[in-house]
Amino acid sequence: VMRALVATGAEPSLAAAHARAAHLVGDGDAIAVLEAAGRAALSLGGLESAVVDLRAAADMAGTKASPQLLITLADAEVAAGNTKSAEMVCRRLLLASREPFVQSQALTVLARAAFAAGRPDEMEGHFQAAVEAAGDIPVQKVAVLSEALATCSALLDPRRVLSWAVQARQLLDQHTGLDRT
Repeated sequence: VMRALVATGAEPSLAAAHARAAHLVGDGDAIAVLEAAGRAALSLGGLESAVVDLRAAADMAGTKASPQLLITLADAEVAAGNTKSAEMVCRRLLLASREPFVQSQALTVLARAAFAAGRPDEMEGHFQAAVEAAGDIPVQKVAVLSEALATCSALLDPRRVLSWAVQARQLLDQHTGLDRT
């Protein structure tokens, strides 16, 4: 039924409901449908629906869940106020992938979760680790530093985050093609 709904261009949420009901573990089409429905719900502000679909996609994918699916799920969990669930997803991802970009993204989501849970020192540590994990990816470093500056300066003494502003400025000066917004 799910495949027929997808083929006819039905709403992603309808196809996702059938994919969830069928519990097609490991089925790439079902996982893609659930992920697409979760992302669509997220874009419309449907946090609960997004979390349900993204969790189902991650569960069906098991150990083969893509890093982007897990990052999206963790972000949705944070936005929905489920910081513990987001932290578990990020820790799973940190163990599963050694790619600098993925590590940096997961640590950034951990920082968001710490922020949402009111743990500013932990948030600061995760942001710092995310910058370090980005390695030689200047665009990722600048993205993390920008988010860290915006978030941490609201909660922490600005002098504690000043070094991040200097670091971001240096990266932007060294890599003239990076976006300065």
